[in-house]
Amino acid sequence: MGLERIPAELFALYQRWLEKFPIPSGEDPGPRQLWLHRFAEQACFSLGSAYGHKRAGSGRPHSEDVIARNDSRGFIGWDLVIEAGTSRQRPCDATADGIDLGGQVFEAVQPVDHLAGSNGGGGEETPSKLVELLENMDLRLSILTAQHDHQEASLAVIESKLDVAIEKLAHVEKIADDVKVTLEQIKQLTTPGQLDKLLKLLELLGGGFLTK
Repeated sequence: MGLERIPAELFALYQRWLEKFPIPSGEDPGPRQLWLHRFAEQACFSLGSAYGHKRAGSGRPHSEDVIARNDSRGFIGWDLVIEAGTSRQRPCDATADGIDLGGQVFEAVQPVDHLAGSNGGGGEETPSKLVELLENMDLRLSILTAQHDHQEASLAVIESKLDVAIEKLAHVEKIADDVKVTLEQIKQLTTPGQLDKLLKLLELLGGGFLTK
């Protein structure tokens, strides 16, 4: 059995949101992350500051499908987009059960009334297009930063493996040099007839890579 079912007031707000802002399609999670971030701001404006965004961990990108609530009732969320990024992507229904978000990171958002095109802070309004542009830039920067960190970690692993390969190659080259020196010493200490017999013996013992 799941946690608390999606609150009626949150689901009603979500239905209004979908009418104005449909879920972005496609495999790229970026547009859905921006879309969900703005819905979190709308929920914060309409339902209270307990609503916000969440990350799976520090430095990870924002969720593309889960709205979060963090208050005395616990840190839980609801999956608003089922099978996100696939051809079967669809919005959740009113029976969506809550998800325990313990161990993940809650991020508070600014209260913004995107449905009305105004902010929730009072006073002089910032033009909604400018607000949206700034939000998109900030969230896109977070996504790119997380991707960059992942690429740096992968590069470090590749460099480590390359160092090991270079070290092994140097060891092989040293062995090859030692074999050459030993062969020259044998040539100096034996007559041509003895050397031929010795080389044949080495070939029989598995040293067929040695030649005159």
